[in-house]
Amino acid sequence: MIDRFYATATVLIVTGIVMLCQPVSANVHVWAFPVLLAGVVLFLVLDHLPESSSLAKRRTKDNL
Repeated sequence: MIDRFYATATVLIVTGIVMLCQPVSANVHVWAFPVLLAGVVLFLVLDHLPESSSLAKRRTKDNL
């Protein structure tokens, strides 16, 4: 489930960068930074959440 949030954060970051680089609309350019910031903040929050024990157990089994 947390992978969906990581995917959402990544999509927001990429969308924000594309919105910053487009030369067509000033309104899209204005909204680019908040979109990019939302993606970065979401990614940082997810990165600082502790892993659940079941996920950690599954990852250690896969590494063996």
